[in-house]
Amino acid sequence: MAVQVKGKYRDLWAFLRQPLQRHLRIRRASSSFLPPDPLLRLTTALHPQRLELRIAEMRQETRLARTFRLVPAATDAGGLLPGLPPFRAGQYLSLEFVLEGVRVSRPYSICCSPTEARQENFYELTVRRRENGFVAPHIWEHWRPGTLVSSSGPLGQFGWEPLRDRQDLVFLAGGCGITPFRSIWRELRAAHPEVSCTILYGAARPEEFIFRQELESLAAELPGRFRICLVAEEPDPGWGGLTGLLTGERIRELAGNGSDKTFYVCGPPGLYRFLQEELEPFELPPGALRQEPCGETEDLSAQPGYPGAPGDGVFTVKVHRGEGICNIPARAFESVLVALERAGLAPPAQCRSGSCGYCRSRILGGRIYVLPGSDGRREADRKLGHFHPCSSYPLTDLEIRVPANPLGPAVEQSAAKTP
Repeated sequence: MAVQVKGKYRDLWAFLRQPLQRHLRIRRASSSFLPPDPLLRLTTALHPQRLELRIAEMRQETRLARTFRLVPAATDAGGLLPGLPPFRAGQYLSLEFVLEGVRVSRPYSICCSPTEARQENFYELTVRRRENGFVAPHIWEHWRPGTLVSSSGPLGQFGWEPLRDRQDLVFLAGGCGITPFRSIWRELRAAHPEVSCTILYGAARPEEFIFRQELESLAAELPGRFRICLVAEEPDPGWGGLTGLLTGERIRELAGNGSDKTFYVCGPPGLYRFLQEELEPFELPPGALRQEPCGETEDLSAQPGYPGAPGDGVFTVKVHRGEGICNIPARAFESVLVALERAGLAPPAQCRSGSCGYCRSRILGGRIYVLPGSDGRREADRKLGHFHPCSSYPLTDLEIRVPANPLGPAVEQSAAKTP
């Protein structure tokens, strides 16, 4: 590259002229607004920050699981897209609620395939009832056809990627963790006949297997491509299937040694801890094990390396948000994100599993415990004091700085509002 030096005085004069030239360009510029950027409009339509949806149908899958079909709340098609934003099999929606005056969010996997969703313009979510839960009981009580729901656009990285993953797949599911796999196997069945799947599905009792009839029909129709193994931990006397747990020995017996397969895991937090040890002898290469973020733990004391909370287990968190500062209580067995939500601060949140970084905040003082399997921070973030409130638990009083929620301080409508 050739560089021409005109002399220090001419270069200095050219530098000093820049502000004058800038002012002249501004004065000569058109006073009309620039037209909207078509690429930006398309990107916003494909990845919206918020969707307004409506419950169109509801069906009972099991005694403890219901599937809800969501369609656009508005009937007009004036946007750039002909329907709802597309998604990849295995992604989720982050739903927003106002419960007891507190704004919270919860992620739920999309359980329909992208192809059928695109053709009929809907999403489907399956929700399992938890008696000690906060959001699931609300959904079961209030969600009916016509109920309005606020949601994010499709999110997440869990799923089959043909450029990365193999064509022989093993799905390890527990409880409601079967929901993202339904989206994946339906899409693979329709669009990728070269891919085969072994689905190992564990549940506490036989009546808790979600999509059992569909799984059995799939195995009967395509026995060479889909192998289904249902394992009941506490079987009824009439249960004639497999019993016990998804141990490493059983996985090897049903799915092989795993040298030419990609494994996927989704289920309750206990399943992840159990399978982490059971799959160690497989010596899977990097990338051969894909795990859906498992959410907040139900038993913090069972986590490896947790030192326990001193005193009564209730701490004070000094929260900096913009120019404001407030003090809130935080329980040791609940994540910092839950403490922020209980205080009505409406922090940003999506995956609630430490992986997406949407709630990324800064710790200014105090100590936290971070779930080992849910620490999605970069090394630079760790060194600079950043953390994810959704996967962090207080060990002492804390001082933190939390970003403002880009969706605003409040939700315009409750998820329980029905027209």
